[in-house]
Amino acid sequence: MTNTPNQTPSYPLRLLARELLCIPCPQQKSTLVREIEASACAVDSQASIEPVSGIPGRPQRPLLVHPSQLKTRAVGTLEGRAG
Repeated sequence: MTNTPNQTPSYPLRLLARELLCIPCPQQKSTLVREIEASACAVDSQASIEPVSGIPGRPQRPLLVHPSQLKTRAVGTLEGRAG
Protein backbone atom coordinates (compact mmCIF):
# COMPACT_ATOMS: atom_id res chain seq x y z
CA MET A 1 0.00 0.00 0.00
CA THR A 2 1.37 3.34 -0.93
CA ASN A 3 -1.10 5.48 1.02
CA THR A 4 -2.38 5.02 4.51
CA PRO A 5 -6.11 4.22 4.59
CA ASN A 6 -7.14 7.54 6.10
CA GLN A 7 -5.38 9.48 3.33
CA THR A 8 -7.27 7.84 0.47
CA PRO A 9 -10.88 9.04 0.23
CA SER A 10 -13.43 6.57 -1.14
CA TYR A 11 -10.99 3.68 -1.01
CA PRO A 12 -12.90 0.41 -1.52
CA LEU A 13 -13.23 -1.09 1.96
CA ARG A 14 -13.19 -4.70 0.76
CA LEU A 15 -9.96 -4.16 -1.21
CA LEU A 16 -8.40 -2.45 1.78
CA ALA A 17 -9.37 -5.37 4.02
CA ARG A 18 -7.80 -7.82 1.56
CA GLU A 19 -4.57 -5.80 1.44
CA LEU A 20 -4.40 -5.60 5.22
CA LEU A 21 -4.98 -9.35 5.61
CA CYS A 22 -1.95 -10.03 3.38
CA ILE A 23 0.49 -8.03 5.53
CA PRO A 24 2.82 -10.50 7.27
CA CYS A 25 4.00 -8.22 10.10
CA PRO A 26 1.44 -8.27 12.96
CA GLN A 27 2.51 -4.87 14.31
CA GLN A 28 2.25 -3.16 10.92
CA LYS A 29 -1.07 -4.88 10.21
CA SER A 30 -2.62 -3.80 13.51
CA THR A 31 -1.32 -0.23 13.15
CA LEU A 32 -2.84 0.14 9.70
CA VAL A 33 -6.15 -1.40 10.78
CA ARG A 34 -6.39 1.13 13.61
CA GLU A 35 -5.85 3.95 11.08
CA ILE A 36 -8.87 3.02 8.97
CA GLU A 37 -11.53 5.67 8.85
CA ALA A 38 -14.66 3.81 7.80
CA SER A 39 -16.33 7.03 6.68
CA ALA A 40 -13.55 7.50 4.09
CA CYS A 41 -14.06 4.03 2.61
CA ALA A 42 -16.56 3.12 -0.06
CA VAL A 43 -18.52 -0.11 0.31
CA ASP A 44 -19.47 -1.76 -2.97
CA SER A 45 -20.92 -5.18 -2.25
CA GLN A 46 -21.32 -5.87 -5.98
CA ALA A 47 -17.65 -5.30 -6.87
CA SER A 48 -15.74 -8.35 -8.00
CA ILE A 49 -12.54 -8.87 -6.06
CA GLU A 50 -9.92 -11.23 -7.38
CA PRO A 51 -8.74 -13.83 -4.87
CA VAL A 52 -5.10 -13.72 -3.78
CA SER A 53 -2.91 -16.36 -2.22
CA GLY A 54 -1.23 -15.93 1.12
CA ILE A 55 -4.23 -14.82 3.18
CA PRO A 56 -3.88 -14.34 6.05
CA GLY A 57 -0.46 -12.79 5.91
CA ARG A 58 1.80 -14.02 8.67
CA PRO A 59 5.51 -14.18 9.40
CA GLN A 60 7.39 -16.85 7.47
CA ARG A 61 7.99 -19.06 10.47
CA PRO A 62 7.56 -18.51 14.19
CA LEU A 63 10.51 -19.13 16.46
CA LEU A 64 10.07 -22.60 17.89
CA VAL A 65 11.68 -23.44 21.20
CA HIS A 66 11.68 -26.54 23.35
CA PRO A 67 9.19 -26.32 26.25
CA SER A 68 12.06 -26.63 28.74
CA GLN A 69 13.33 -23.22 27.52
CA LEU A 70 10.11 -21.45 28.51
CA LYS A 71 9.61 -19.64 31.78
CA THR A 72 7.22 -21.46 34.12
CA ARG A 73 4.00 -19.68 35.08
CA ALA A 74 1.94 -20.27 38.21
CA VAL A 75 -1.50 -21.70 37.39
CA GLY A 76 -3.04 -19.32 39.92
CA THR A 77 -2.36 -16.36 37.60
CA LEU A 78 -4.10 -15.26 34.42
CA GLU A 79 -0.91 -15.81 32.43
CA GLY A 80 -0.55 -19.29 33.89
CA ARG A 81 -4.05 -20.27 32.82
CA ALA A 82 -3.61 -18.87 29.27
CA GLY A 83 -3.37 -21.71 26.83
